[in-house]
Amino acid sequence: MKGWRSTVVAGVGCLALVGCSGLGAVQRTGSSGDPNSAAVGVTMYAAGNRPSVPDLAGTTLQDKPFALSQLTTGVTVINAWASWCEPCRAESPELAALAKKLEPSVHFIGLDESDSHAAAVKFAAKVGAAYPELSDTDGALLASLKLLPTKGIPSTLILDRQHRVAGRIVGPTTAAVLSGVIDAARSG
Repeated sequence: MKGWRSTVVAGVGCLALVGCSGLGAVQRTGSSGDPNSAAVGVTMYAAGNRPSVPDLAGTTLQDKPFALSQLTTGVTVINAWASWCEPCRAESPELAALAKKLEPSVHFIGLDESDSHAAAVKFAAKVGAAYPELSDTDGALLASLKLLPTKGIPSTLILDRQHRVAGRIVGPTTAAVLSGVIDAARSG
């Protein structure tokens, strides 16, 4: 009985962390039948209903300036994470390997949330993340991405070539799932 109770509490906790909506979206997977919910899972956006994102700009973990507008070609993946987040720790090595495999046609950007600089740098190096990792200690960058929950990481946006949201993943992902969303963003 204890395992059942833990599962319910964990599920409610995950849903409580998610508070965004995806207007114009078609939900492919996830725990909710409502295509406008931000339940944990994958949401795809039809080409005519893809919201734009602000020009994310900030300082990377290597103390270099970076802006999304620097990326002028290809699909872009923005992944919000933290070194202290267990699901982030599980998905990060797969994302780093996928980024290496898909570059230069797909760009990855990390968004390190509420983390100490030293822990974030150490973790990114350990998993082999060679892409820009923006430091977001106060959560302002994540808050500007209205389609992602501000308290629920990991979460990921997949942008098409025009920097419009083609897909959203709330919760941890795998290279296989992310590859499918990237392929859809490329073709749409």
